[in-house]
Amino acid sequence: MQAYQTKTGETLSAIEVIYNGEPYRIHIMNGGIIISIYEAMKNAGVRIENHCSDMYVPKNAITERIVSDYGESVCAKVFRDNIDHELWYDIGFAYDPYWKECERDRR
Repeated sequence: MQAYQTKTGETLSAIEVIYNGEPYRIHIMNGGIIISIYEAMKNAGVRIENHCSDMYVPKNAITERIVSDYGESVCAKVFRDNIDHELWYDIGFAYDPYWKECERDRR
C-alpha cells in the first residue's frame, strides 16, 4: 500500500486490487472511504478545470502519480493547452460536480 499526505493533512492511500484479471489502484481516504479521481485531485490541491463531465488537470508529478494509480479505470489523455502551451490531462467523465448536478436536475 502506498500512502501520502493531502493538502489538508489527511492520509491518502492507494491499494492495488484485481478486477477482471487486471490490476488497478484505488485511492482510500483515511483508511475507509474509496474516492473518485476527482476527489483525489481535489484533496491533493490540484487545479481543476472542466467542460461538462470532462475534467482537466495540469500534467505534473502529483497528477501523473494519481492518474497512474487509477490506471485504465479512467480515460486520461494528454493535450497541450493552446494559451500557455502547458501539458494537461483530459480525464473523461471524471468531473463529479457535473454528475451531481445532473442527478439533482432529474429529481
